[in-house]
Amino acid sequence: MTNTTRSDFHVLGPGAVGCLWASHLMLSGYSVNLIAKHTQATRQLTLITKGESSKISLAQTTAEHCSGIQNLLVCVKAYQLEAALKSIETCLAPNAVILLMQNGMGNKEVFNNLLPKKQCLLASNSHGAYFKTANELVYAGKGQLIVGPSTPSYPIKASVQFCHHLNVALPEVIWNNRIDLVLWKKVVVNAIINPLSVLYQCKNGELISNPVYFKHVENLVNELKPLLESVQPELTIDDLLKEVIKIAEKTASNFSSMYQDVQRQRPTEIESITGFLLSESKKQGIALPGHKEIYLKMAAL
Repeated sequence: MTNTTRSDFHVLGPGAVGCLWASHLMLSGYSVNLIAKHTQATRQLTLITKGESSKISLAQTTAEHCSGIQNLLVCVKAYQLEAALKSIETCLAPNAVILLMQNGMGNKEVFNNLLPKKQCLLASNSHGAYFKTANELVYAGKGQLIVGPSTPSYPIKASVQFCHHLNVALPEVIWNNRIDLVLWKKVVVNAIINPLSVLYQCKNGELISNPVYFKHVENLVNELKPLLESVQPELTIDDLLKEVIKIAEKTASNFSSMYQDVQRQRPTEIESITGFLLSESKKQGIALPGHKEIYLKMAAL
């Protein structure tokens, strides 16, 4: 008989963001299981927050040893999402609450194709985390988690309780019925900061402090005006440029996640970020030459 693992929360994806949320949920008194590709009784971590260290022992399992998953945080990269969802599709409780936490766009469509009878929540996470070593997790910057429904019919009662538990563990968790606007704004910011930081080999703050780099930032934002007027007219170019500047200033001393992926010779999420914008612009018959040039340069790395 296959052993099964049940807990208050399951976190799918043992990367930095998944381990950050799993650690904070556990420290807040919740039972947590981290779902990874390889079975392991526990994942021993040192969580470093503002120079202070805490020893964490996370229960870790594989999808094949799970059943009846009720509360699930999906923290894998965008390009890993399809395989990850396939691995747990038979493990979900009938009324499971599932939160997708990928960068970029398109995760809802992947989810709907694989699990058409389920509903999910979508999130924008701005908490910063990275692995200093294989077992040292640095909580690099306090942010927030903005959560919203993937469909207007999502059961609100279940999501309110779910968000309450997350807010206990790692505040601030904010509910937003227009999560689509939040995610569009984030994908634009990511499409500017992430690939430019790779191409210029710089920290985020240099994109606005260096006049040459900043001119490139402005050009890329302005190029999106016809697309946004067509698909998301509530988002203005001025507001988006201010958002890019704000995020670059807030994370000025950080290297972007895409920069880190390239340095570690890992796949990037360019397809769900810039690739998404190019796909949407093609549908609208709108050209984005600057973004296409960046996309092609990133593909050649």
